[in-house]
Amino acid sequence: MTPFFASTAAERLGEGSPLANTLVSAQMLHWRMQNYSWGTIDVLPHLLNVPNPNLETQAELWMGAHPKAMSEVEFATGEALGLDEWVNSDPQGTIGLASFNRFGGKVPYLMKLLSAAQPLSIQVHPDKKQAEQGFARENAQGIDIGAKHRNYRDDNHKPELICAVTPFAAMVGFRPQYDAAKLLLQLGIDMMAPWYALNEDQRERINPLMAFFMFLLNMTKQQARALIKESVVNARANKCPEFVEFIKLAKINPDDVGVFAPIYLNLVYLNPGEALYLPPGVMHAYLRGTGIEIMACSDNVLRCGLTHKHMDRDELICVANFNQFQVEVLKPEQTQYKGCSQFKVPIEDFVLQRFEVADEISDRYPVFGLEIGFVTEGNVTVSTIDGEPQTFGVGESFVLPAASDYFWLQGKGTVFIGKTNLSHY
Repeated sequence: MTPFFASTAAERLGEGSPLANTLVSAQMLHWRMQNYSWGTIDVLPHLLNVPNPNLETQAELWMGAHPKAMSEVEFATGEALGLDEWVNSDPQGTIGLASFNRFGGKVPYLMKLLSAAQPLSIQVHPDKKQAEQGFARENAQGIDIGAKHRNYRDDNHKPELICAVTPFAAMVGFRPQYDAAKLLLQLGIDMMAPWYALNEDQRERINPLMAFFMFLLNMTKQQARALIKESVVNARANKCPEFVEFIKLAKINPDDVGVFAPIYLNLVYLNPGEALYLPPGVMHAYLRGTGIEIMACSDNVLRCGLTHKHMDRDELICVANFNQFQVEVLKPEQTQYKGCSQFKVPIEDFVLQRFEVADEISDRYPVFGLEIGFVTEGNVTVSTIDGEPQTFGVGESFVLPAASDYFWLQGKGTVFIGKTNLSHY
């Protein structure tokens, strides 16, 4: 059996193994494109030199080891392996001991470039306990892992962070209940009034916004269409952002009650370089824009609007957090290393760092576990202690294995790097 704690790659992989040389330098990582219908057509070719000869919608580039769209590592020899195969060949050299002890032999995060021309579905993700219980329950029920009505495709939670590359619009978490009620009344909708008439004891047991939300979910499409049509007429008299977004959504989804989400969720507009962190349970939808996204490696999604896909209302209510959500727009915080800033998050699965490279050789940055990089501007050369320097251009991705220990950057450009949050600057 290959010893995990062997001191060198040669001892772990066998003398002369070609894979041993891949553990000391950055390697090209080929992302996988997801052509979802809400994606953009011309943004990525213009912004990141990502070709689109067939004018397809380009929604997400996946960088990681998720089985749905496994990234491929290309070595200097021209050979290639799936990222999971490479990690499995030598977990100590690729993901490192700390990550192995905490997450097993897996890459615990998934990094994406997301580009939306139209709104994504309104959705919420489970926490770890909910995911484990839901996954086990659906397995016991014999639901095929690929079934459209399956809620839990793995047993992992899915906190996530989105950093804007272009101006970015999103709806995130429930706004204060009275703010939502006020907006609804301006639309001529007084459906929340009965729940606000409850006495204090009753209101401790009944969340008015949750009750209204359930009322919307249980509407027929015919009822929804009539309510939306009437509300749009009233919304045109008010140019507040909530009503502007409501009208936009209603034009695309005339019989989907999810169009009311700008009324009860917080609207957030990010400038390039700003970010949002979304813990499990927070209802959200991205409206438009391009950004770098990083999340725990999971595909567990419960949808509740702006979609034709499966919606499990009962499970959604169990998972969603209906409490008021305090939106915090994150700005990157400078680390002790020149040119390196990061967005702090309260979890171990991931952290996102941003590197600004300006010609001269950068500071020496330590490598903690397996790190995935994506170049959003310019050309950047990545050097390590014992490896050959590798140059990556805009729109290209690379991976740094734990065994490379340290890296330097040279050139001119911007690089985002995802990594575990077990050891941070």
